[in-house]
Amino acid sequence: MTQVLIVDDDPDIRRLLRITLGAYYALSEAKDGVGALESIRQCAPEVVLLDVVMPGEMDGLQVLQAIRNNPQTRSIQVAVVSAKGQQADSDLARLLGADAYFTKPFSPCKLRDWVRDTLREQAHGDSWRSGSPSLAGGFATTGGSALTSTSRVS
Repeated sequence: MTQVLIVDDDPDIRRLLRITLGAYYALSEAKDGVGALESIRQCAPEVVLLDVVMPGEMDGLQVLQAIRNNPQTRSIQVAVVSAKGQQADSDLARLLGADAYFTKPFSPCKLRDWVRDTLREQAHGDSWRSGSPSLAGGFATTGGSALTSTSRVS
């Protein structure tokens, strides 16, 4: 079963994502950045759902950088799920290598659909890298209801 890692310090968000995704994927959880990197080493997820503002030594953007800088983890699909909703926030996440950005409050169904579609794209040879119409450019942002695609910087 496909492994998805949920990284958020808010237990209500983790619970919501467990309810939304638990029937479809094997889930693991972390509540801070250091725990996220340890979970990545232990469970090798295909997708990470990553909060930005978390307590501890590392925030979500530092975790994202660590994922992208490691040859063993750089292919993991990462969606940032954050209360930071300014365009500059999603732009920075994109520049650091996020595959999607969901602003809290977010639609759990849209996030579930993104995970499903992303994994489907990966199963068909990473076609998003070559211009898939559903995730053209590989970076999607959503603020709850509207989903738009923009170019991903690699």
